Amino acid sequence: MNKSFNHALGVSFAALVIASEAHLLAQEDEVAEARSHPFAEAATETTDRSVADTATIHIGHCAALLGEGRIRAALDEPTSCDFVDTPLDDVMAYLEDKHQIEIEFDRRALDDIGIDSMAPVNLSVHGITLRSALHLILDDYDLSFVIDYEVLLITTIEDAEYRMSLAIYPVHDLAPSDAEMDELMEAVLATVSPLSWDEAGGGCVMRSVGKALLVSANCEIHEELEQVLAGLRKVPR
Repeated sequence: MNKSFNHALGVSFAALVIASEAHLLAQEDEVAEARSHPFAEAATETTDRSVADTATIHIGHCAALLGEGRIRAALDEPTSCDFVDTPLDDVMAYLEDKHQIEIEFDRRALDDIGIDSMAPVNLSVHGITLRSALHLILDDYDLSFVIDYEVLLITTIEDAEYRMSLAIYPVHDLAPSDAEMDELMEAVLATVSPLSWDEAGGGCVMRSVGKALLVSANCEIHEELEQVLAGLRKVPR
């Protein structure tokens, strides 16, 4: 890992810790407000503190976080489509309109591998997530997607692997002690794309900050990590 990245990651620690503390304080305010409401019982039932305290905090351009959150939510929405030799450009326009998100092409990256946005798509699916549908569509052309500057950007797999973003994952419920934090990190390194981490010579980085994980990784790794942590939270402790 080069010195400039080490420096950037070190500088980011303080910002991420501040963001994490602000996030949890905001959640505490919401809980307090709910409990003071005339319908406090109903309100507190809908304010799941365990979920709030373990929500992933994506760090980036502050003005873009809300838009990027909408895209992440849309990726988990069910979708349906029936494409027969439909140009890729038209396919993305359809999904953009259906899910009300911005989708753009990294045309320079596509040009580099000789892929035209008019390439034909053949796919008929119903009731799967938008995320899965996109993978089925793009895999045929060695393409992928990332969330960048409030848009879902269609790019090459290679380019997506090198587009890193920072996020902090509160894990106090999974690793309340230092020993359990070490065990959790070892489990993540062994199960989430093991060759992608800096320990194995990859470009993704994970460090513990208090009772949270600070992760610099590409979109795919972040998705895998969120799924692993969600699965661990379902295991009786």
